Amino acid sequence: MNSYALILLADVLLTADFALQKQYQRKAGVSARAGLIFNGLLGLFAAVIFFIINGFQIHFSLYSLIMAAAMSVLCMLYVFVGFRILKDGNMALYTLFLMTGGMTIPYLWGTLFLNEEITVLRTLGLVLINDC
Repeated sequence: MNSYALILLADVLLTADFALQKQYQRKAGVSARAGLIFNGLLGLFAAVIFFIINGFQIHFSLYSLIMAAAMSVLCMLYVFVGFRILKDGNMALYTLFLMTGGMTIPYLWGTLFLNEEITVLRTLGLVLINDC
């Protein structure tokens, strides 16, 4: 698969993620309990998928355990914020701002700290993303 097909697939999957979150939020509410249940089920599903991908073997180190814990905390906060926003706002506005920041910040990080090349087309893309 070429990289554009993978990007398109990621976009479709992200759209499905937001749609499912909105459906869950409508049915279960936006309480901390609802967020914990959602994250718990999501984590369990991800653990099963990774267990299958890794050939039904479990390998981890202290570093991977720390990174997994940090990622879990960040994901939990992300879901709670998302639930709160979806309670008062609409999905279209939430995803618009989320995706704008989600594309701008990694671009800036890459150019400032990872020595990625700044090109006219990339800069134009960044301007178009933030101008719309």
